[in-house]
Amino acid sequence: MNIINGYNLYQNAVSQKSQFGVGGINNKSGKSGKADVKGAYDIKDTFESTIDKAELEKRRALDKKVQIQQNAADPYEQYGINRETGIQNGIELSDKAKAVLEELKEKYGNIDFFVADNVSDEDASGIMSAGTREFSVLIDPDTLEAMAEDDTVKEKYMGIIDDSTQQLASISKELEENGQEVESLGVKIDADGVATFFAKIKESNENYKKQVEAEKEAQAEAAKKAEKKAKDREEQDERLEALRDRPPVKEEPQPRTAEITAASAEELLEKIKNFDWSSFGGDSDTEGITVAENA
Repeated sequence: MNIINGYNLYQNAVSQKSQFGVGGINNKSGKSGKADVKGAYDIKDTFESTIDKAELEKRRALDKKVQIQQNAADPYEQYGINRETGIQNGIELSDKAKAVLEELKEKYGNIDFFVADNVSDEDASGIMSAGTREFSVLIDPDTLEAMAEDDTVKEKYMGIIDDSTQQLASISKELEENGQEVESLGVKIDADGVATFFAKIKESNENYKKQVEAEKEAQAEAAKKAEKKAKDREEQDERLEALRDRPPVKEEPQPRTAEITAASAEELLEKIKNFDWSSFGGDSDTEGITVAENA
């Protein structure tokens, strides 16, 4: 058996364990699966008896991490936001406030509106990242209620939305011209009418390509060394040495994202322009900036 490729067969063996009951009965069809399970476990035993144990543990850890990432909740589930209305679970708006929210959605077709109460800047950024339109606006439920009761208040906050999104549009255009990829732009408006600006940006393609090329070069060099050592060994030793000399198992490098918060559009743009990816390694969090490895 090819030991290097045997890990795929090993994973199949583990997978089959979940498909068969203790008595060897296929839980889905009711048919006996003893022969298939035995064959799978023969592969598993052979693989585990020859593979480098440390390498196997790395592979298991990687599989677990990937599974966690795949099962991670989306923003709607994570923050309890209703997909249809954009309103956080537990918030009860009056009919008048609901009508104002619908009016805003109709007036601003390029904006996703979310309604949430007492959320941190970090959570606000996470909620607005669920938006699929050009911009996102997170508004306090008390503000909607006040807008519903007083046309003067409504005009005031609609003016804030107009000004804020116009500034975001200007930022978006400038960043696009400079080649900076932006995942989302948004603004949180609290009950006092204070606007906080948000941006989620991706690591530049140039930095990402350099990272990928460095990984490929390292893997190619390690493969050459393993091949040279394997030439003078017996078939079994060749397989083991090639496996041991491979670079540590890791995911393909992924472009990182950064969530940036600012008290004004001007400050937001300045933070993005002066952002230095090399100052952040992996996941990190500083005041007003959160950097994360993408799944």
